[in-house]
Amino acid sequence: MKTIRIILSQFIIIFFATPIPQAEGAPSRPAQAKPWLGVRIETLQPPEIGVVIKAVLEDTPAKEAGLQADDRVQKIDETTVSSAEQFTQIVQSKGVGHAVKVYFTRQGKPEVKTIKLVARPDMLAMIQQQLVGKPAPLFDLPLIAGQGPNSSDKLKGRVAIIEFWATWCPACRSTHPALNALAERQQREGKKDKQSIAIIAISDDSREDIEAYAKLLNPKFAMVQDKEQAVSQSWMVSAIPQLVVLDRQGKAIFATVGAGEYLEQAISVAEKELKK
Repeated sequence: MKTIRIILSQFIIIFFATPIPQAEGAPSRPAQAKPWLGVRIETLQPPEIGVVIKAVLEDTPAKEAGLQADDRVQKIDETTVSSAEQFTQIVQSKGVGHAVKVYFTRQGKPEVKTIKLVARPDMLAMIQQQLVGKPAPLFDLPLIAGQGPNSSDKLKGRVAIIEFWATWCPACRSTHPALNALAERQQREGKKDKQSIAIIAISDDSREDIEAYAKLLNPKFAMVQDKEQAVSQSWMVSAIPQLVVLDRQGKAIFATVGAGEYLEQAISVAEKELKK
């Protein structure tokens, strides 16, 4: 699964400096603060030059400044932007606390906004900030293996556990026996539809890899494919496994990254929500 690489290249979630190497036994030194804009961008296709903003995250400097999806950025300060990578590099060079002037066009009209860079939240805090308490991003993905709903529409009125995973990820695979056990227990108890917790595992792996893995696991829950990673991006996936619990109204009520006790927490939250 390529999620980490792609998310970090498309969201301006910037590591401004790497930690300074320390001699063995020396006290650790803090790394420089990491600047944060809060936009997802893509390089424009020729003949256009610059980047297009695909999404602006809530409660970020970009949102506060009024940047919008589909704004086309041509320049930051006095430097022309030719790609998403260069956009990131320019912001990296400024650092937290500095203000940058972003030159862009909106519906063909030139505009400029001054945006102060602030320290970004840690990754888990950012995921929770953007997802929890809000309607979950919509999706409709092909069912590759297992059984169950494969879209937001089919989840209406149901409590659900959504997992983002990959076949190559040991931590992800470690969650599946427990998720299978939950699905099998619900089947034995005759619980289905709105009486049960829906489980959907979303991967950007190839169909062949998912199917091969599913033959070994025999999943009792839905395994779907996010081939283009659009759903992973809208759900803020930057590390896997990522687990999100939805209530019956389709709102995210819990989000975390990891397996083990984190999976136990997700299942516990979902079971409590199911009783309401």
